[in-house]
Amino acid sequence: MANILVIGESCHDMFHYGNVDRLSPEAPIPILSDIETISNDGMAKNVYNNLKRMIRVHDKYFKIDLITSQYSPKKERYVDRKSNHYFIRVDEPNQYDTFEFSKSNLSLIKKADYIIISDYNKGFLSPVQIHEICIYKKNKCKVFIDTKKIINPTNYGYIDFFKMNSDEWDKNVNAVQDVIETYTSKIIVTHGSMGAVYKGKHYKTTMVVSMDVSGAGDTFIAGLVFEYAQSKDIEKSIIFANEMANIVVSKKGVSII
Repeated sequence: MANILVIGESCHDMFHYGNVDRLSPEAPIPILSDIETISNDGMAKNVYNNLKRMIRVHDKYFKIDLITSQYSPKKERYVDRKSNHYFIRVDEPNQYDTFEFSKSNLSLIKKADYIIISDYNKGFLSPVQIHEICIYKKNKCKVFIDTKKIINPTNYGYIDFFKMNSDEWDKNVNAVQDVIETYTSKIIVTHGSMGAVYKGKHYKTTMVVSMDVSGAGDTFIAGLVFEYAQSKDIEKSIIFANEMANIVVSKKGVSII
């Protein structure tokens, strides 16, 4: 049995779907009516929920734990039901608490065989804390990170795999190009519907009709670690992660497989 630990801040994703039949007489803006609200867990909790779902669907037995923020702000989207066009997103203010190395958190870190750091750079995890998580982990534990931060060069030597989207890759290359060139065997760059690139090889994905890309990165890293925990093969894991991300982008909102 493998122990998988997800660490990172979470949010509450809300989607208000409605019909647009006319413009407001007061201003040239659409009127949204007959609203239906759907809510999901987001960020690190979305990674966690996707892992749990994969375990059930594929009939595997892993132990999954989550260390996340106590505060989970709302992200509210107002969306046209027919076209899935977003009109506006309204976010609650970021008031995230800070990760602590409590006795219970340390116990989970030291027991984990795989750690996923899902860092949305909202203040829950600092670069120093990410480094310390890697120090406290047991020797054979593999650490995967998906972060919005410019990665601290010190941490490249301690983390096993980095998942970045193309924008995050560009920012990190500009900041620490010499470091990245040393650790290319650890970096997976996702390109949305174009798939992912690892060590110069392009892993294409099957083209599907994309309804919503929200949460696709969370599903990708969940799939990556789920498959790696079984096969220990990062290339097979990238292919599986692409497949899982494909499933969720064909659904509306922040969905799990």
